[in-house]
Amino acid sequence: MAHGIEQAGLVFPESAEVAVVQQQTPLGILADAVTRGLDPDTIRQLMDLADRDRKQRAEQAYNDAIVRFQMQPPKIVRSKQGHTGKYAPINEVLNAVLPVLSSLHFSVRWQFKVLDNGDNVCRCYLTHRDGHSQHSDFFAVRDTSGAKSGPQAIQSGRTYAKRYTLFDVLGLEQDVDNDGASVA
Repeated sequence: MAHGIEQAGLVFPESAEVAVVQQQTPLGILADAVTRGLDPDTIRQLMDLADRDRKQRAEQAYNDAIVRFQMQPPKIVRSKQGHTGKYAPINEVLNAVLPVLSSLHFSVRWQFKVLDNGDNVCRCYLTHRDGHSQHSDFFAVRDTSGAKSGPQAIQSGRTYAKRYTLFDVLGLEQDVDNDGASVA
């Protein structure tokens, strides 16, 4: 009988070798399984196990990093006067959060889906370098306030959506948020 721990018909090496197996890439595991002559179903199960483990580790790394971010979030200040009150422009929001996010190995990106009526749905992705990602969606209507041209109205709505999807995916609040409501 082979040395090691037997489980479900497979022999796993002693603890010193287990650490080496855990550090292998999926292709390394596949090559090792083929070399050992394992059947395709067992190889598939090993690959699925390796993939689930990679995803769990990536999610844990994401969760650990977002907790570190939220423990000391950057202050977002409403510095620009809008129609209904002050707001934080997207460039100022990004200047505040991107250095911290980068240090925690996050990237941010947005995608827009244009609907038949010309409105947009904005999706903000926050992705950790290990591969786990979360997203937030926001319906971005054209901002027809003021004297905006058609393209300016679209871009204004998109910018608004980018700001709020980023706040959502990061779990942030601006210093005061009373859009459209007056403070007595």
